[in-house]
Amino acid sequence: MAALAPPSPGTAAATAAARWLGPMATFTEAEAARASLVVDALFGAGLSRPLAPEAIQLLRAVEAPLVAVDVPSGLDGATG
Repeated sequence: MAALAPPSPGTAAATAAARWLGPMATFTEAEAARASLVVDALFGAGLSRPLAPEAIQLLRAVEAPLVAVDVPSGLDGATG
């Protein structure tokens, strides 16, 4: 498992991370390039700001199948 940053305390993501017993890595372009599957659960459906250039660059580095938990990061769920 890899993440951009630790989850915020008290969130569902923090609870899930605490239950994870496997290895944890920082989600970098190198990690993205070697992954066999990437699950995009980076920001959630309520994100109302543009993605940071670093996040865009990282997602573009993904060569594996990419699936999103809700809508892909950077896509407006109301307009597509």
